[in-house]
Amino acid sequence: MLIFVIGLLMGILSGLAIGGGTLLVPALIYLVGTEQHIAQGVSLAAFIPTAIVAVITHHHQGNVKFRLAGYLAIGSIVGAVFGSLIASSLDAQVLKKIFGIFLIGMGIYEYVGKSKLERLKEKGGLKEPSSQQMGKVIPLHKPLRTKAKAEVKVKKK
Repeated sequence: MLIFVIGLLMGILSGLAIGGGTLLVPALIYLVGTEQHIAQGVSLAAFIPTAIVAVITHHHQGNVKFRLAGYLAIGSIVGAVFGSLIASSLDAQVLKKIFGIFLIGMGIYEYVGKSKLERLKEKGGLKEPSSQQMGKVIPLHKPLRTKAKAEVKVKKK
C-alpha cells in the first residue's frame, strides 16, 4: 500500500511537471529502504509511463510543442548517457549528497526565481517568447533544410 501511495504522489507531481523523482527517490530510500542507485534507476523507469500519460494529457490541452521537445530530447539523450555513467561510478553516499544539493538548489531557485520573474512581468520587461523569437536561435517556424533546397535550385539554373 505504501508503494502505491508513493507512486500516486509521484504521478501527481509528474503530471504537474514538478518532477516525481524529487519525491520518489527520497521515499524509496527512507520509507522503503532501497539503495540510492536503485532508487534513482527505479525512479527513471517509473517515469516512462507517467511521462507518456502526462504528455498525452497535456497534448489534448494544446500544451505540447513536439518540435521544441524534439530538440530538447536530443540533448537530453546525450546528457542521460553521460549522467547515468557518472552516477553508476559514484559511491552511494556521494550520489545521495549530490541529489540533496540539487534538490536544495532547485528549491532555492524556485523560491527566489519566481519572485524575480513576476517582478519583470509586472514591469513589462519580460514577455513570453513566441515561436518566432525562439526561431532566431533554432528556426522552429521553418523547415531545417529550406536553405539547402534553395541553393540546389540556384545551382541547377
